[in-house]
Amino acid sequence: MFSIAKKKEPKRKPALRKSIPVLIVNKDWHDLFMGKKPAKIQAAEKRLEVLVKKYSQVKQELKEYEGLKKQLLEGILADMNSISEESTDQLEKKMETNTSLIQDLNARMDEGGDLLLDLPHQIDECNKELIFQTAEFFYPKLIENTKEYQLLAEEINDLRRRLRAKLERRVEIEERNDAIYQRLHQILGAELLDELDEFFIGRQMNRKIYDLKGQEQDAEDSAFLAEGAGGVKP
Repeated sequence: MFSIAKKKEPKRKPALRKSIPVLIVNKDWHDLFMGKKPAKIQAAEKRLEVLVKKYSQVKQELKEYEGLKKQLLEGILADMNSISEESTDQLEKKMETNTSLIQDLNARMDEGGDLLLDLPHQIDECNKELIFQTAEFFYPKLIENTKEYQLLAEEINDLRRRLRAKLERRVEIEERNDAIYQRLHQILGAELLDELDEFFIGRQMNRKIYDLKGQEQDAEDSAFLAEGAGGVKP
């Protein structure tokens, strides 16, 4: 029998339940991109900007409506206190106009109040979408960088092992040369050794050429070997 492979379901987006401050006012968020943002993120950023501006605009309008309504109510009260027989018709007409304006303001304030209740939710949802798109853009880079880092770490450790082996071999050669020369000196004596030096090395050459331990060594090499005395770091 043939088994039918189940279709892999796409991952669900994380809920992002925690409210995050609006990204577009966060300098660190802008600096993340180090240049031009992807078109998809620019579009989401623009949508969020529109909502944030709308929220500020509605708040300002409501504040102005409140002030205007207060002025109209105060005007109506003042007119009621100054009604006389001669001005009754004129004042009533003015009061009707002001009352109509107040009713219009009330309707606008109700509409603005509803927007103030709804806009924060829209802003939060749009902000979370921008957060997800930002993560969607940068997480592959984080994963790629991590893989490259691990590869480089392995290569560096390999180079360390190879370098340590060569440095240890160099020390071994230094010690071997020193042992050979010291024994020749003890066996043959300085005078005969000088003659042999001249024959094999030449008058112009200093016998120190094969005295490897007497040559200057790189302090970093010694430090490197001392550091690795406990073994190569994983």
